[in-house]
Amino acid sequence: MANGLVQSRVSGWAAGAVCAAMYAGVTQAHDFVAPRSGWAMLLGTLASVVAGAVVYKVLLTLLIWLFKRSRLVRKTLLGARFVEGTWIGHYDRNGETLLTIEVIDQRDEQIEIAGRAIDRAHRLHTRWNSNSAAVTPSGKLLFYSYNCRVLAKNAGHEGMGTFQVDEIGGGEPLKLTGYSIDASDGQADANIEYKIGPIGMTDAAIFEEARKKFPAQFGTNWPTSP
Repeated sequence: MANGLVQSRVSGWAAGAVCAAMYAGVTQAHDFVAPRSGWAMLLGTLASVVAGAVVYKVLLTLLIWLFKRSRLVRKTLLGARFVEGTWIGHYDRNGETLLTIEVIDQRDEQIEIAGRAIDRAHRLHTRWNSNSAAVTPSGKLLFYSYNCRVLAKNAGHEGMGTFQVDEIGGGEPLKLTGYSIDASDGQADANIEYKIGPIGMTDAAIFEEARKKFPAQFGTNWPTSP
């Protein structure tokens, strides 16, 4: 994992467990070899250190394995920086309302964002993928650069997004307010995004949530399938 914050926390958990185990082991060894020679005490201490190093490596590997596979572990370690999930929002471009769908993945702790915008007829308008992304240590700001392709223009370009975390619930961000700027025209598209669930949601589930969140734009008169 590239990010130092998670690496340090995982290492800290492993180190804490090992230190506790080593302290107990050394204490027991001292009681056992106290009547014996100093060499025996030294060997016992060295054995505890070696065993501790092995246990540390095993625990560290296990915690990293769990981080990649458990949403709960990632949420616990990342705290306010846990932006993983499926997010929806909307913006208007040239008189057309577009639904934005972003999937933010932190399973490898490298923040990866895959997004798309569709129109009210469920036609794909735009796709984008992050080049780099980060959340500030305080968890108050998400910013990223991206590559984008507008299908109608058959053209690709780059851009940047900046979003502020406006709402936290259950220990994780639930609402983002900000904008993205396409390098092609410099126009800022304001957006408010809501986390509606984990990664891996079906389109049907996403569209149903969009109807609930944005009734004025995608209410009962908007079909939930093409």
